[in-house]
Amino acid sequence: MYVFCAGLNSCTLYLFWSVAARYKGTMNKHLATSEAMSAEVHGTGLEIHVLTGTVWVTQESDPEDHVLQAPATFVTHQHGRVALQAFADAEVQLEALKPHRLAA
Repeated sequence: MYVFCAGLNSCTLYLFWSVAARYKGTMNKHLATSEAMSAEVHGTGLEIHVLTGTVWVTQESDPEDHVLQAPATFVTHQHGRVALQAFADAEVQLEALKPHRLAA
């Protein structure tokens, strides 16, 4: 997992399925008030679980923004960047989606 931080309130998280799998596909993150982060989504997608607080979510190629108040989940199946920002202190869990297997 690669994390790049530029400044106190700005961190960019690059979450790749092959790396996330080593972390059982999930990562918990505390976002302070107004703190933002973004994830580059690869593979089969990403589930964002808002455990506490309220979080704004936007994703590349989606004309709609989403405001999630805990407990809430947002799922993206698109490749590209997803950005989150906390309106107040929040706990989020990012979960890389596992590939679906076709029944034989």
